[in-house]
Amino acid sequence: MSSLSSIGSLLPSILVTPGQKSAGGNSLLSTLATPGAKATDVVNLSSSIGNAFLAGQAQLANQPVQIYSQKQADQYNQMVQDVLDEMNSGDLAGAKEKTQALLKRDYRDATAHHLSARLADVEGDHQGALAHYEAAAQNDPGNTRFQEDLDNARILLRSDAQVLNTGLQLVRDRNEALRGIRLLLSLADRTDGSKSDIYQSIAKGFNTLDLPVQEMGALGEIVDDPEATTEDLQTLESAMQEFINNNEPVGLAYSILGRTQQRLGKFQEALQSLEKASDIVQAAGLTENPYITEEANIYASYGQQKLAEGQYTTAVQYFEEAKALDPTNEDIKFGLAAVKVQLAKDYINKGLDLKARSMLGQATALLGDDESLDKEIGQAYYRLGLRARAKGMDETATLDFERAYDRDPKISGLKQDLADLYVGSANEILSTVGDISELDKGDFEDLVDYYQKAFDLFSTRSDYRQQLGWALDEYGQKLMNTYEKYGEAVDVLKRATELYPDNPDYQAHYQQALQLHLDNPDQ
Repeated sequence: MSSLSSIGSLLPSILVTPGQKSAGGNSLLSTLATPGAKATDVVNLSSSIGNAFLAGQAQLANQPVQIYSQKQADQYNQMVQDVLDEMNSGDLAGAKEKTQALLKRDYRDATAHHLSARLADVEGDHQGALAHYEAAAQNDPGNTRFQEDLDNARILLRSDAQVLNTGLQLVRDRNEALRGIRLLLSLADRTDGSKSDIYQSIAKGFNTLDLPVQEMGALGEIVDDPEATTEDLQTLESAMQEFINNNEPVGLAYSILGRTQQRLGKFQEALQSLEKASDIVQAAGLTENPYITEEANIYASYGQQKLAEGQYTTAVQYFEEAKALDPTNEDIKFGLAAVKVQLAKDYINKGLDLKARSMLGQATALLGDDESLDKEIGQAYYRLGLRARAKGMDETATLDFERAYDRDPKISGLKQDLADLYVGSANEILSTVGDISELDKGDFEDLVDYYQKAFDLFSTRSDYRQQLGWALDEYGQKLMNTYEKYGEAVDVLKRATELYPDNPDYQAHYQQALQLHLDNPDQ
């Protein structure tokens, strides 16, 4: 629950530019965390917009260590990016290996020491973490956040009771209040019974601290903690509403309020709060809205609630709103696809087959290569196919069965039902003429295609093999004798001989077409 949650949003700030000093240029990473975080915090890297504001308070170091050329800056930025990527994926071992590479490159790199300290904290090596915090502060003495983290790391080595007492003392001092909040949040990570008391103390006391507005980002960590109780969240909601009522409009306040209301299940109120946050951003003329993702997530959560209530159409509408706000969010796209599948199943139950097919098609397009919903989609198409076949709509049934088979070929009965339709379609073509030789080229191609598909499904069925071989031989003769398409005839007749290598008639027809093609290579 520490401010490691803001790593993704801080990335543009921490990368160095040519001519920048490594100690100062990298010191903004000091804002990534406070000591004492849990392993789960490291992989949750995008939940707290508030911490991005805290990053703006970091100070550049005064001591030069290394001046970067363009090439060196690019290399260093990539190395930092790699560490962040490993953290974001939860690969702590990989992140540790890469921070060691940064230190090997320059052991005075304050950022690398700070990252190493955070990783050591997560692994439970608090003494090792302390050594890195000390190195970070020593190599970047002008960075107040490094020093604060070092002080907090020393405090966190004490007993919980001592840490709690120190944190409360700091909170009472306006000059140290933010540090106290961070220390208490770190303590809350490692305690059980007193966690809720700590959260409520922070929320209740926030409006009396007279802190800079941006420091309320620390409160976002309470919202992001899944263990925060309803009472914790209600206290925080009241604190944010009090702040909003007594101060100028601030987007961050509305953001935290909205996220808190979302956790409390107050989706309409949450949406209104996030919309106000976005309005403030737009009024300020900012090109990027940091609250869009949060607003989209609330729409998606509201859609999930409507889905659970069986209100499928409404659920789709809310997910559509979420996707419109954050169109590249893969989780929202998947959620929308899942809701559309449920709506399709509801349409099937109501006999609205056309609408069901439309929903399934849209869900499939959203999913792309994601196979998570294949079984559900396959079953839905199979039900549609069975109903279409019962109505005599064999072409529609075939398409439905094919889509079902593409998604889940193991559906009981599906494979045989599809093969039966293929053979039935072939037989229907034959019924239009007195003899197979009377078929034109297009009908022959369709006939062979249907028999081939049935055989592909059941390659051990002798009757399917026989039908396919016969159709190929007849088609090959038609191509050779009627259309004088000797090259095409060779290809078709060869397939017949591969199915029945010992059939003398098939072999004779193949050899005849082959000779004609040799004599007439252009035909």
